[in-house]
Amino acid sequence: MGERKARDPRGARNPRKALISASLAAADQAALGAAAEELSRHVDLIHIDLEDGSFSPNLTVGPFVVRDLRPHSRLPFEVHLMLRHPEDHLPEVALAGADIIVVNVEACPYPLRTIRLIRSLGKRAGLAFNWGTPLGALPYLAGELDCLLLLTSEPDLEGQKYIEGAPARVAEAKRLLGAAPVAIIVDGGVGEANAAALADQGATEFVVGRYLWRGGDVANNVSRLRTVLED
Repeated sequence: MGERKARDPRGARNPRKALISASLAAADQAALGAAAEELSRHVDLIHIDLEDGSFSPNLTVGPFVVRDLRPHSRLPFEVHLMLRHPEDHLPEVALAGADIIVVNVEACPYPLRTIRLIRSLGKRAGLAFNWGTPLGALPYLAGELDCLLLLTSEPDLEGQKYIEGAPARVAEAKRLLGAAPVAIIVDGGVGEANAAALADQGATEFVVGRYLWRGGDVANNVSRLRTVLED
């Protein structure tokens, strides 16, 4: 597939309800290009986690994989840097083809500087909060953010289990953001069973991994999830 210009379903600083973002972490890692092509027929964004095995317990792909996947999808690439010193990698990730770059607040001693650096590279900027991190900084950062990513699970030995208190955390984030046009992303154990509760509290984008591949029927799973979100 030749390289094509990425579609932008959200638009800079203009969040829309019920976007589904497919996490490639749950796909067959030996066939990521084919997975990106299949997912692109059904979802709104492609979500790629870059994890270093240090800040995050997992060790995943690097910027070169983002680069090699770019010709396989016209969808926006949302790249989440779960790394120590994410600033060191921003130019490379931007050049590789990311459209949205999200960094963890816990890895950024100067988050405002990091957000502005992302935007200076021509990319939309997001900030992620791990489950245990207070959200009190949001009112001071909201005017600079395009999106906020709330982790709704923590890694464990059996996979990332959804934390039942996540809707209340989304509601808190929405309150702290006020009128700022910031998309609220939820990521971790999201699926048909909990998406509606998250949407009701203000989540606008749903990063979905294992649920998409359940039973090997991506199209049906996305359709079921969209029905839940629309209802």
